[in-house]
Amino acid sequence: MKTKLYLIDVLLVCSLVGGCRNPLMERVLINLYHIGDKGPGGGIIFYRNAKGFTVQGYGNSDDTRYFASYTAHYLEAATFDSSTPCSWLNTGSFENILNINDGIGSGRRNTNLIFGIYDTNAPASDTCLNTVGFPNDWFLPSIDELKLLYKNKDVVGSFQTGGYWSSSQANGLNAISHVKVIYFSNIDSSPEDYPKDGNCYVRAIRAF
Repeated sequence: MKTKLYLIDVLLVCSLVGGCRNPLMERVLINLYHIGDKGPGGGIIFYRNAKGFTVQGYGNSDDTRYFASYTAHYLEAATFDSSTPCSWLNTGSFENILNINDGIGSGRRNTNLIFGIYDTNAPASDTCLNTVGFPNDWFLPSIDELKLLYKNKDVVGSFQTGGYWSSSQANGLNAISHVKVIYFSNIDSSPEDYPKDGNCYVRAIRAF
């Protein structure tokens, strides 16, 4: 495990600081982990994409939560629920938050958008961003990321039978007041719309 962490640290630092990533290094990076392995954040890997996927960036350079878009190959999930059941928003002043997306790679940006507007009045996002621990890039999964987590729920483990929040709003006019959730007791990962001020579980994930 120490060897894995050393290699991934070297590759990521080399890429971000020296711009020296090459196809050989990419192949090394994507073969470091497999589904079910412990990830560098201490979670469990539940998605692996050899080609990579784009994690959507957020904010601008003077924003304290700014990060640029980047290519990731893995999603890992925390091994515990980030809180007892909590609301997505605990305020009655709901709105359709623009630029919230459903796809793989959008959850981190979604979470920061939600928190940027509502701060601690968005408990589900707040707990992912501020209470899970180091590294500080955990987030509330988008609905497509949550579907992947549901698919490998037995690999990650320790899930409840109730609903789990995504960071994706419901479609159409329902986006003002509802969010897409998945009940982990269901026989499939079909999402359902749930009121933003209701209570569901939170499982934080991160992309690298």
